Amino acid sequence: MWTPRRVLLLLAGTALFAAVYGAYAGALGWIDGLPQLPAKALARSDGTFRPPERPVLPTVQLLREAFGPGCEEENTTTYANQFTFKSGDSWVVVATGRVPNPDGKSVTLSPFSVAVFGKPKPPHLRAPGEVSEVSTFHADKAVLEFDRVVTGLADMVKAKVLRLELVSDPEATTADKRRGLVHITNNQRTSDPNRSLVVRTPGPVFYRDPKNADRKAAGPDVWTDAAIEVVDKQNLPRAYGAPAPPTATTRAKDLQDAGVVPDILSGRRFPPPTVTAVGLKVFLEDKDAKLVAVKKGSAGFSGVRRLELGEKVLLNLWVDARQSVMASPGGATSPLSVVEEPPAAAAVVGGLFAAVQSVRRLDRALLQIETLGPFAYDAEKNVGRFDVVPAAEAGVQDYVQVHKLPPRGGTQRLFSQVLEIEFNGPPTGGKAPEPKAAGAGPSFKELRAWTYTPGRLVMVSSDADRLNAFGTKLVHDETSNKSVLTGAPLTAIRGNEARADKKEAGESVLTAGAAGRPATLTMTSTTTGAKKSTAALIEGAGTMKLFDPNSGTQSVEAAWAQSMSHTRETAQNRELDLLTFTGAASFDDRKADFWLKGNVLKLWLDPAAGQGGGQPLPHQVQALGDVSSHSTDYDIERADHLNVVFTEGVNTPTVRPAAPTPAAPAQPVTAQPNSPTPAPAVASAPQPKEEPRPKPPIRIRARLINTTVERVAFKNDFEGLDRPGTKMPGLSPSDPVSRTPTGGTKYQLKHVSCEGSDKVRGQDAPLVHQDPTDPGKQPRGIDIYGTSLHLDQTPDGAVMTVTGETGRPGQVHHEGMSVVGPKVVIDQLRNRLSVEGGGSLAMPVGSTLAGSEPQKAPVAAGKKDAPPAPPIVIHWRDEMRFEGALKTAEFIGRVRTIQGEASVVCHTMQVFFDKPVVFNPARPAGATPGPRGDAKIDRVYCYNAPGDAPDEPRDAHEVHYTEVQRDPTGRLTKWQFLRSASLEMTAKTADAPGQEPYQQLLATGPGEVRIWQYGEKNVSRAQPSTQPMTPPVRPAPAEGEMKLTVVKFAGRMVAKDKGRLYQEAEFFTEQNGSAPIEVVHAPASEPGAAIAPANPPVGTVTLRCAERLVVSTHRPEGQPAAQRMDAYGNVFIRSDEYDGWGEVVNSDGRYVTLSAAGNALARITHRFNGSGNIARRIVYDRATGDYRVTESAGATIQPPR
Repeated sequence: MWTPRRVLLLLAGTALFAAVYGAYAGALGWIDGLPQLPAKALARSDGTFRPPERPVLPTVQLLREAFGPGCEEENTTTYANQFTFKSGDSWVVVATGRVPNPDGKSVTLSPFSVAVFGKPKPPHLRAPGEVSEVSTFHADKAVLEFDRVVTGLADMVKAKVLRLELVSDPEATTADKRRGLVHITNNQRTSDPNRSLVVRTPGPVFYRDPKNADRKAAGPDVWTDAAIEVVDKQNLPRAYGAPAPPTATTRAKDLQDAGVVPDILSGRRFPPPTVTAVGLKVFLEDKDAKLVAVKKGSAGFSGVRRLELGEKVLLNLWVDARQSVMASPGGATSPLSVVEEPPAAAAVVGGLFAAVQSVRRLDRALLQIETLGPFAYDAEKNVGRFDVVPAAEAGVQDYVQVHKLPPRGGTQRLFSQVLEIEFNGPPTGGKAPEPKAAGAGPSFKELRAWTYTPGRLVMVSSDADRLNAFGTKLVHDETSNKSVLTGAPLTAIRGNEARADKKEAGESVLTAGAAGRPATLTMTSTTTGAKKSTAALIEGAGTMKLFDPNSGTQSVEAAWAQSMSHTRETAQNRELDLLTFTGAASFDDRKADFWLKGNVLKLWLDPAAGQGGGQPLPHQVQALGDVSSHSTDYDIERADHLNVVFTEGVNTPTVRPAAPTPAAPAQPVTAQPNSPTPAPAVASAPQPKEEPRPKPPIRIRARLINTTVERVAFKNDFEGLDRPGTKMPGLSPSDPVSRTPTGGTKYQLKHVSCEGSDKVRGQDAPLVHQDPTDPGKQPRGIDIYGTSLHLDQTPDGAVMTVTGETGRPGQVHHEGMSVVGPKVVIDQLRNRLSVEGGGSLAMPVGSTLAGSEPQKAPVAAGKKDAPPAPPIVIHWRDEMRFEGALKTAEFIGRVRTIQGEASVVCHTMQVFFDKPVVFNPARPAGATPGPRGDAKIDRVYCYNAPGDAPDEPRDAHEVHYTEVQRDPTGRLTKWQFLRSASLEMTAKTADAPGQEPYQQLLATGPGEVRIWQYGEKNVSRAQPSTQPMTPPVRPAPAEGEMKLTVVKFAGRMVAKDKGRLYQEAEFFTEQNGSAPIEVVHAPASEPGAAIAPANPPVGTVTLRCAERLVVSTHRPEGQPAAQRMDAYGNVFIRSDEYDGWGEVVNSDGRYVTLSAAGNALARITHRFNGSGNIARRIVYDRATGDYRVTESAGATIQPPR
């Protein structure tokens, strides 16, 4: 009965069961124990009966994997026996014809094929696409020798093979295409048959068991004396997606012809086999196969100890065209294999992708290694070696030849007697790494090439780099990407890029080392991103000759004693070659007469300097340590650091002058009867031109020198002249017409910067020195002192700046001119000379300070000409500006000018010359120095310091002028001194046009003039004669004495000098009521004598006037100077006995005339007795003491005391 309790229990049990089943279904319900149906079983039947596929036997399946689907080994008619057995960790599959009834240890099988499957790797150790290694062997006939007697197939499987002979039979009756050759293949761990390795030989090929100890010493384990051919299909060039092409055996020389490599890469020609040789020997390991590791670079064969190729070895490898001869592949994927692109790429871009692939195939090059001798590969050392034929076996001197043949030209070559290649892997590289990609080819670790026969050299050449290098040993380390070439000597020849004008491009030749002193060339390649650079280092003394495209000769040579390095640098967005020479380095351009020496030289070459190709030209040269140099413009005696930057210039040829007009032919002479026949005129031989004296070189000496040199290419020294070799009589050797024209390169100095002076024997050496052109005329050439020198040279002139330091100012001395100052700037472009700061100037001039002709000094005994006038020397405190083109010079700040015994002292002085002054420190040879060639002073302006000028001494507010004159014998005739507020001297001026010019001096007061000169002592005059006039008789010279005249004025002074025979000075007061003009004229023994007004010396005359004073001096020839004074305006005059007053006073030697003006009468008074006179005009006789009056207004007469 269903009670409620039972109903609840039923419902609860049902719910619990449902929950448990749901949990089971959710957790484990997805598990299906039945196998999945194959896809063909799920296909819907169309009613047609199809028999089931015939099952494939495991042995046949292995044969298909080894020899490929549809192989001959599947044909049971030919290969009746097919069986498989295991040998160690490997499986061996054999397919052969019917087995005869053997009854012994040897069995002959025909045909014969065998496949060996290596031990498979675990899946987690395999590279992508990697499969088990499979090696196959096929021959038309095989002879097997066992270790026991066999009677059937069962015994053969159990017996051990001791010897095997594979024999080819070209006349075999099988339809196998392989007949006539023995085939050995290796799949290189890939399932693609287009990547397998194939060995073909006509045989026979012999094999022996390497574990047979009795036969271990007998020789190789696998060998043949026949020719062999090895094809690495993965290395063959082919179109994208195409199978490996067939190969055609070709001579190495034929493959080197132009167009062969492009034809092979484009598929128009079959590629050559990878290796061809005559004779093969393989030495196998005697260890168990499971203990033998496969070495990287061993071509995929396991258990190989050594491999030898007998002779005539030719290796053909396809490598990256960008790879050098000595470079190895590197990277995860070998460039020896064809890289397949993803198929999806072709589907996306269609035919364009195929076109790109065709272009990429041209990026591969053929690498050939050929030798007539043997090749040996040592698996233990992992080294392959190529040798030439031993001399005992061959009379020819052959080489191991390596050629890299790119499709676009640029062949690279390597020639040696021995070539060794060490592959990556054991024993030197540690444990061999597992391959990272299927088909990864062998890679080089180190390459060594050398010669052992005297006179034989290792040669490395590159057509792309136009390089040929010769030595005795070459070592290339791929790990460090370094190559070392050794030679004694070591030679490298590099051709220049072909020129666009089809002219000779030339070559550069490098030679280092010598017999007994080998040199090494180390080349290191580095890659930064997509940029690859190569550095070279030569250790050992050597020379390098560079080709000069302008002269067509190797006239440029660099030499060193220790090392030379070559790198690449980027400067100003262009690639430059940097050559560094160490140890007694030198750079010499013999054609341009330029050389540079130093402990270290750095030479930057610009490949793009010549746009038309040819020799890279020097861009910059840097010399360090004990530097010296020479050029046509300058010599560097010594420097610690020198920089030379080269720029390109254009040559300005010399234009031939116009030919002179030929003279008219002479008229024939008519012979008179009975007269002698005139002798024919004989032309006088033309006299050769006087050869100008060569200009001495400029010598530079500093610690740091920076120069910029303009390089100019020239064909010859002139244009439009006669043909080369034409020499005309009467021409000097320096005339362009008489010289054979030669081309070349010349260097012109554009900029020089010198820093730091040097010392010689403890003394400061000049930065620049040049010997004088003519020491007889100019004993001093050019000397420049200072701490720095900067020179900018142009065709129109140079700008030179010389600076000094405290206590060592800059100095420029050129022949007779010298400039000293903290900063001296000579600007030839603007013809300007300036000095910042205090300094001095000494220069020759053609006149005195006043502008007059220089006074002739006495001629010394034995001299024909009088010495030139003394130079003018000017000192200043603040600055100097000399405008040569404007003919002006200005000196500021405590100026002191000296010329001989004349001097000027002022605050500011301006000098004007009569013609431009040319500042040319490099005056050409033959220029005329001396007074005739020097400028003359035209005007001089001298000013005192302003009144508000700070820190000026008291005398700075005055201008002082001193002048001394002497007669031809050297005796002093006149000394004059002027003190004024300003001074102006003019060399030539005239009162009116057409009148005689004279010199003029203008001075402003307050001032003072002191004149000390030789004058008349006796003022008496000769009485007039009553006798008839007779021819004049030269009077005897009058007695004279030194007289001093002192004039003080407050206004201005105007002085005139007319040829030194007559001088006149006119003084003016400043204005009415100002200080009067005062004059003292007295005998004096010295120019600075002080004349006391209260007690003057005997013969003293004093004068004072209020308006104007004129003092004139007349110097008759051979007579003392006669002085005259004319004073105006309230004049007072005093002599030893009399005082005189007048509006106008004239003093002319013996007579003094006092004149009245208006109501102001003249008067004279005796100083001691008081007598005197007043009149309109009074004439006083100083000799007698008498006077005459005119229109007297009264007199006072006192008896004499």
